Amino acid sequence: MAARLWGAYALLLLAYALAHTLHRFDAGSGGFGAKLGPLAFALLILVAQMATYYRRPLGWRWLWQAVLVLFVLYELFLCLLAAFLFLYSGPQAYLASATTLASAFVLLPGGWVITRYALLNRQVWQPSDGESLLFGR
Repeated sequence: MAARLWGAYALLLLAYALAHTLHRFDAGSGGFGAKLGPLAFALLILVAQMATYYRRPLGWRWLWQAVLVLFVLYELFLCLLAAFLFLYSGPQAYLASATTLASAFVLLPGGWVITRYALLNRQVWQPSDGESLLFGR
């Protein structure tokens, strides 16, 4: 049941990120990171969820730990941006602040998925008898 719930979360996050990316390309606004950043993070969360479910290592463990660090930095950036908009902008920016903070909270379970895959599941990163890791350790 929990695996289905996590899978549904990852797929909904991916659908939202894809819609966001298509909207950005259609409007022609934002740079490369603003257009493809949410989609990249959603794909990373989906891949980490699938690899955790099947207990398979994908890539190097240090690479996933670097993804985790980038994810934490992105979450901190979103929270700081929401605080900046709330404190230093007028009342017209309160809605932008609230939606930025809401997006940070929506991404928190994705951070748990990446943390669980990169740090907590050590048995995933150990090769079984007769198996080799996809890229190495």
